[in-house]
Amino acid sequence: MPRDNTTEQAPNLDAMFMLFPKAPQPAAQRIAAFWQSQERILEAMDEFTVGWLARRHDGAKAASSAALSMCAARTPMALFSAQQEWATGALRRLFADNAAAQREWIRVCSAMTSTATPSESDSQIHEQHASPTTPSRRAKAA
Repeated sequence: MPRDNTTEQAPNLDAMFMLFPKAPQPAAQRIAAFWQSQERILEAMDEFTVGWLARRHDGAKAASSAALSMCAARTPMALFSAQQEWATGALRRLFADNAAAQREWIRVCSAMTSTATPSESDSQIHEQHASPTTPSRRAKAA
């Protein structure tokens, strides 16, 4: 029967793992900062997406209402007024889309370029990393 030398290999395994100690502090900070920035990017994109979809829903309702108003119009002025009201709302939603895109793009770029500074303590990074994530607006609405 072959000899089992598992217990003889244990010291060798211990020595092997000692070659790879925990990540050095700067690397741990960079890793934590990377995942924190990923979270900020996702939060910014979630906020933009939820807002964009809300504006699309508003637009669909406004278009439906405008179409019904235009069909019910008795005068050309009433028809034009309903169309102008819809167009004004569409432009407001378009400007809101642009403002939200700019705001969230700045947040995304900021998150992509941010890194942990050496002055941050390890406990601060772990506290930030371990904090529960904010539920998205979709989860809050459900």
